[in-house]
Amino acid sequence: MTRSWAFAFVLLAAGCARNWGPAPSNLPTPLQSGTVVRIWSGGEVKTWHAVIVTEISVSGIPSTMPVTCDSCVLRIPRAHVDSMKVEHEKLNALEVVGIVGIVAVGIIAEGVVCHVLDPRNAEC
Repeated sequence: MTRSWAFAFVLLAAGCARNWGPAPSNLPTPLQSGTVVRIWSGGEVKTWHAVIVTEISVSGIPSTMPVTCDSCVLRIPRAHVDSMKVEHEKLNALEVVGIVGIVAVGIIAEGVVCHVLDPRNAEC
């Protein structure tokens, strides 16, 4: 594979993002209190933490409220939950640019070394 294809692959991979669409409601329980869960119910998406999933209901605290807020607990019957998904930490834009930059510099450096060692090679 030539460097241009490798570079195109790196750019394509950097542009890919995680899918946040609905997923089956098969979360493990109990969840850690800091774990943020997206809950799809009745065409709405709720973002909660301190989530407790039982066979009957899903309860939790809106992620905008502190975990210690006992009066903020909301509950949805499990039958009304379309799907749930644990929200994982995402890379921020600066981290993605840094990773892509490091890989791009590596590809360019490989090309320079290849050209210095074998200037007649057409792939360099």
